[in-house]
Amino acid sequence: VTQNPCIEPHFDYTPSILAVEPTMAWNPSSFIGMGMIPPQHIREFFGEMHATLREAGIDGVKCDAQASITMLGAGYGGGAKITRTYVHAMEQSVKENLNGNCINCMCHPTENIYSYRDTAVARASD
Repeated sequence: VTQNPCIEPHFDYTPSILAVEPTMAWNPSSFIGMGMIPPQHIREFFGEMHATLREAGIDGVKCDAQASITMLGAGYGGGAKITRTYVHAMEQSVKENLNGNCINCMCHPTENIYSYRDTAVARASD
């Protein structure tokens, strides 16, 4: 198990996020950053997490707050690219470790919806 999967602080939002949602300028992540697994390590992170869950007898997951990754694409090729990378890594890991049993939650940005290849259940709450 990886003890430190290279969690890095990330301060930049995808361009135009502040134009669409100006209140993000006062979000705590704007001041102190947001810890995130860089795209080059996300497959390993999901693989280890889902393997650990499988070994504990878990047979499915609900992956929540997926929409937030769309905002963190600055420096990583944009929101669509980073979302596609994270979604594909998550789906591949769920497929390998949990027979594809996944509920995608809070995942309704276009970037997410068009990235799903293997999971078919999505939900949102108000």
